[in-house]
Amino acid sequence: MLILKAVEKILEQNHCPDITCMFIGAGDLQNELLKMSSELEVRFNFKSIFTGFINQSEIQNYYLASDAVVLPSKKMGETWGLVINEGLQAGNSAIISDAAGCSEDFKNLQYVKIFKEGDVTDLADSIESIMNSGFRNTSFLNSIPNYSIANSAKSIADELNKLSA
Repeated sequence: MLILKAVEKILEQNHCPDITCMFIGAGDLQNELLKMSSELEVRFNFKSIFTGFINQSEIQNYYLASDAVVLPSKKMGETWGLVINEGLQAGNSAIISDAAGCSEDFKNLQYVKIFKEGDVTDLADSIESIMNSGFRNTSFLNSIPNYSIANSAKSIADELNKLSA
C-alpha cells in the first residue's frame, strides 16, 4: 500500500505520468492493492501489473522487464531482502526501507536509495530520485571493485584477524 501511496503523491505532482508498477507475488493485501491501483488508473491513467505467484526459476525475466525494485519492509517483516540482491544483479535500481537488513550494506551504491520505514514522502522522493537518475543500474558489478570469491574470503579473513588482534 505504501508504494501506491507514494506513486499517488508523485502523480499528484505530475512528476512522472508514465509510471507503471508491477507487483510480483500474491498475498493478503492483493485485493486492497487492486482496488487502490484501479482508483489511480481512473484518476491518473496509471498502469499496474499484478503477476500473481512467479516461480523462482522464472523470476529473472521479471527483473529484466523492470527498471527498479522497491522493498518497503517493516521492522517485523523482511529481515534481509534477497530480492534486492537479485534485482541489483539483473541491473535494476533499488529502493529499500531502512528496516530491511540489506539497506545498511547497499546504502552507498549509486543506484540504491534508502527511505525511512513507513514514510510515504521519503519513499516518493526516493522513487523520483531513481527515476531522475535514469533508472538502470548497468554498472552494478563494476561498482564492486575486484569482486571474486578469493577476494571475498580474504576480506572475511582480514576482518576476523582484526577481531582477534
